[in-house]
Parts: sequence; C-alpha cells; structure tokens
Amino acid sequence: TRRLRTLLIAAVLLILSAAAIGVYYIADGVLPPDTANETTTDLPPEGVFIIENGILLSYSGNETEVTVPEGGTTIAANAFSGNTSIKILTLSSTVADLEDGCLLGCEALEEVRVADGGAISSSAGLVLSADGKSVIYVNKAEVAEHLVIPEGVESLKALFAGCKTLISVKLPMSLSEIPERAFADCENLEKAELGGVRLIGKEAFSSCFKLSYVDLGETRNVSSLAFSDCNALSEVKMTYVTRIYDRAFANCGLKQVDFGKRLTRIDQLA
Repeated sequence: TRRLRTLLIAAVLLILSAAAIGVYYIADGVLPPDTANETTTDLPPEGVFIIENGILLSYSGNETEVTVPEGGTTIAANAFSGNTSIKILTLSSTVADLEDGCLLGCEALEEVRVADGGAISSSAGLVLSADGKSVIYVNKAEVAEHLVIPEGVESLKALFAGCKTLISVKLPMSLSEIPERAFADCENLEKAELGGVRLIGKEAFSSCFKLSYVDLGETRNVSSLAFSDCNALSEVKMTYVTRIYDRAFANCGLKQVDFGKRLTRIDQLA
C-alpha cells in the first residue's frame, strides 16, 4: 500500500542519515568492521559499549568478565564508573589510555588484563600507559613484594592503598609527586625509597604499621599526615626536605632523623 511504501522509504532515509553522521552501537562485544570513528545516539541495551572516534564513552552491562572491543583506543572518564558487576576487565590491543576516573566505584573489580601485543603493558602488577609514563592501574594481588617502579614513570594515576603484598618500594627519579593516600594502609610495607619525588601527598603512607625506614630522596615537601600512624617508623632520611607540614609524622616512633641542611619550616605537631 501507499502508506507502507511511505513508511519503508522513511525508514531507509533514517538509516542513511544515521550512517552519514556515524551512528551505531556495539552489542555483545562485537565491533562492526570499519566503524572505529562512529558513534551512537540510541539508548544502549544491556552489554553494549558506546564508542565515538575511538573513545569508549560508556558500557552498559552486568557481566563479571568484560573485554573492551578492538577499535577502542581510549577509555573515557566514567566509562565504567559505578559498575559493581565487573570482576575482570580485559583491555584489547588497541587501547592506549585510561582516563582518570574511568573505573571509579568499580567495587567488584579484581583485575585488569592487557591483551598481548597491545600498546599498554603490564608487569609486576602494574598496568602502564602506552608511553610508559603513568601507572594507570594496580592489580594489588599481583604486586611484587619488593617493587621497583621503572624509570620513566612520571605519574601514579592509580593507587597502591591497601595492597597486602608490598614489603618494600623503590620509586624512580622520574616521578615527582606521590598522590594522596597512594600507599596508605599497606599493612606489610617495611621500607620505602622515594627517589626523585618532590612532593609527598596528604596521608600518602598513613597507617603503614610495619613501615620502619624511609629515604625521602629529593623530597622538598612532606604534606599533612603523610606518615601518620606509622607506629614502627624509626628512621627517616630527608636530605633535601624544606618543609614538613602539620602532623606529617603523627603517632610515629621515630628514633633517628637526618634533617639535612635545607629544612626551613616544621609545622605544629609535625
């Protein structure tokens, strides 16, 4: 009939217009060929990835094991945030970057795996960015007992907080800052050598109850509560430190401190 013909023509035109602006969605982890630069405006069904220009914008699903499709190059901030089902996330070989917050609130997540031959690498429990300059995820159950973070790493986008395997850590000269709570609650950590770090963030090593020795390396500033409640901490070497903020070493059992010659200010109750 004329009405049916009209509806069919309208449907074809809609599909063509959608293709012209690159509209699609990926279902069940299948990426259609030659669609890496396309996107979707539809509401995604369960188990769907939304990818636009190679950026994985969101995932909708409740699977426990999820693999990012080939073609996605960047995991956008909040792409998986709040997902409480995923236990194992595998990054395909095309993924080169994870934006901050992309895994925020993934409470069930136990492991991030990296596909062989991909841009991102994984070693000793650390998932490194494609350029090797950032630790973008920490598989805490796989972290080496005596961890040496490689030279070239410039930032810690992922935290080691609560890691139970870590006994000692040595940071590279290329790393300039330790984020807040980066190593907090590492209950078996005994020794830390901080290399080229200039700033230690708030509560960075708080409640590391077995931590007994710290070499602050080139650190200039020790933030508030950085080593608070490190009950076993007895020796600290701080050759280049210029300022120690309030309660930085609160509730520590310090017996030997080498302040160096550059210290200019110690805040109250430090």
